[in-house]
Amino acid sequence: AFGAGTLSLIDYEKLEQVKTFEKSPGGIKCVEWNKKSPGSFLTVSGTHASMRMWNVSQHVPVQTFKLGYYGFRSISVLPNGSQLLVGGAEGDVGVFDMVKKKWVHQFEVGHSETIFACEFAPNNKNILATGSFDGVIKLWDVTTFRCISTMKPQGGGTLGIIYSIAWSSLPDDHRLACSTSLGYVHVFQTEGSKKGTLVMQRKDHSGQVYCVGWNPRRDLIASAGEDGSCVLCASQPDGAEPPSWMRGRGDVETAVKIHH
Repeated sequence: AFGAGTLSLIDYEKLEQVKTFEKSPGGIKCVEWNKKSPGSFLTVSGTHASMRMWNVSQHVPVQTFKLGYYGFRSISVLPNGSQLLVGGAEGDVGVFDMVKKKWVHQFEVGHSETIFACEFAPNNKNILATGSFDGVIKLWDVTTFRCISTMKPQGGGTLGIIYSIAWSSLPDDHRLACSTSLGYVHVFQTEGSKKGTLVMQRKDHSGQVYCVGWNPRRDLIASAGEDGSCVLCASQPDGAEPPSWMRGRGDVETAVKIHH
């Protein structure tokens, strides 16, 4: 997805564009696949308080939902496939029911700035990660909505603005990737003896990195950014393995998701 609102479907093995979709007013801040509905995905705008539901078989949206009065930055489909966890431009988070077409829960989260990303851990659905403009990643136990961990660099410093986060869904893997305003993709370990440790960082883009996605079946990470390129690489540090590149059309790329 691009900042101007254009949207494309890419074959990441052939590095080819296979389909384009209707332009979205207000641009696109986030795109999310709905695994309970084959070929279905959702997008939200950072300026318009609406969400669009799409299917890869159609050029135009299947449905549009009115979410409120200001823009949203992130969405994550809950395991039931009918509800969404939505991160707002004012630091709030809520659960929206697509069947009932209304908010079923809204609550405050402990970030001091806008939440750009929220993702449930695929290997533990009770764990939610949030990333924010405040440069902090927090892990939450959704049964209590208490913060259980904060991800930050060892020895001080800052990650920069956290634009996007993505969990590895490989079996027994609890790593969490994030993309930042400083141009890096970082990977943290969230469980075990290395809990909270930064285990990988890469700088494959020439500008800010707005989105990161993890292949559901392989240890591959995709990222997209200010330089208009999409990068696909193994989850290894800089220099360990050369990445694959796909150059966009000169526009800023703001979202990327890998479909299994």
